[in-house]
Amino acid sequence: MKPAIIKIDKKQESGFTLIEVLVALAIFSIVIVGVIEVFVNSNKSYMMQDDIASMQQNIRIAKMFIERDVRMADASFVFENGVGEGGSDKLTMGYVESLDNACGEDPDPTDDIDRPCSELSTLHLKGDMPESSSVANVYEDLSGEASDWEEGCYCGGETYDSPQYGFQAIIETPKGYDPAVSDIFYLTGVNANKLNQLINHPVMLEGEDGKNEKFDNKIINAYPDKSIINFYIPESRITTSYEIKDGELLRGDQLIADNVEDLQFAFCGDFDNDGIVDPENTNDWFNGELEEGDLPADSKILVRYVRITLLGRTSKQHQISDTRPSIEDNAQADTQDKFNRRLLQTTVQMRNASL
Repeated sequence: MKPAIIKIDKKQESGFTLIEVLVALAIFSIVIVGVIEVFVNSNKSYMMQDDIASMQQNIRIAKMFIERDVRMADASFVFENGVGEGGSDKLTMGYVESLDNACGEDPDPTDDIDRPCSELSTLHLKGDMPESSSVANVYEDLSGEASDWEEGCYCGGETYDSPQYGFQAIIETPKGYDPAVSDIFYLTGVNANKLNQLINHPVMLEGEDGKNEKFDNKIINAYPDKSIINFYIPESRITTSYEIKDGELLRGDQLIADNVEDLQFAFCGDFDNDGIVDPENTNDWFNGELEEGDLPADSKILVRYVRITLLGRTSKQHQISDTRPSIEDNAQADTQDKFNRRLLQTTVQMRNASL
C-alpha cells in the first residue's frame, strides 16, 4: 500500500512578508513615538500648571499675612527700600495685640485688685458729647458692670489702682468708619453717675530724667458715635517685619511663603496738602526723597494707605521666555529666563496710622 501524499495548496498559505513586517513596525514605531511625545508634553504641562498653582497659592497666603499686619500697624513702621534680593523692600511694623490671656499672673495676690485688665469692659463713646474737651459720654451704665474701670486691674506684672492715676487706653473708630483711626490716651477718671462720663484731663508722666512731664491727652469726645475704648498696655504690642531671603518671604524669622521673587511697598497720605487722602489720586502717593532708605518722619505720620505688591515665581524653569518686571521703583531685570511669574497687588488702609 502506497503512503498517502498530502498536497499543499500554496494559494491557501497565509503570513506576512518581510517588507510588510517592516512597514508595520515603522507605523507602530511612529504611533508609539507620538503617544510618548503626547504623554511627555502632557506631563510637562501638568507639572508647569501644578508649579504655577503652587506659586499662586503662595503669594495669596503671603498677601493675607501682610494685609493683616499692615492694616493694624501704627506710624512707627520702618521702611527699608530695596535692601533685599533683586531690590526687594523690607517693612518692619508694630501693632497692639488683643489682651486676651496676655496679662499674666496677679503680681500681688494680697491686695484687693484681682481682675486682669483683659476683663475690663469695652466702652463705646456716645455721639452726644459735652462741650468740655476733658469729658466724654459713653453708652454703658458706669454704675453697673462698666464701673470695673474704677476698681483697678493688673496686667503684665503691673497693678493699676484706678483711672485717676492714668489708665492707658486705646480708642478706635467703629468698623467701616472712614477714616479708620486708633489713638492711645490716658483715662484719668470715671464718673459712675447719670452722665456716664469718662474724664481725660492732661496727666503727669515720669520722664526719662525721672521728672514728671505733662502729657497732652487726646480729646476723645471728638471721635464719632460708637467709637470703641479698651485698656491698653505696651506689653500687648507686637513688632514684626517682612522681607525676602533666598527666595523665601519671611515674617520675622517665620517662613510665610517660598518662591517669592519681589516685594514692594508704596505709601499714600495727604502729600498734596488738600486735606483729603485719596488712593486714586497719584499726587497722594509718596514720591519724595528717602532718608537712608526710609520715609522722613514728617512724611511717615501722613501715611494712611500702603500698596503691597508681591511677585511670585515658579520653582522651576519652563519652556517660556520671561523677565522680572519693573515694580514701583525696582527696575526690570536685564536678562530673560524661563520662569513663570504672577504679580499680586493690593492697597490696604492702615487703621492705626495715627498712633
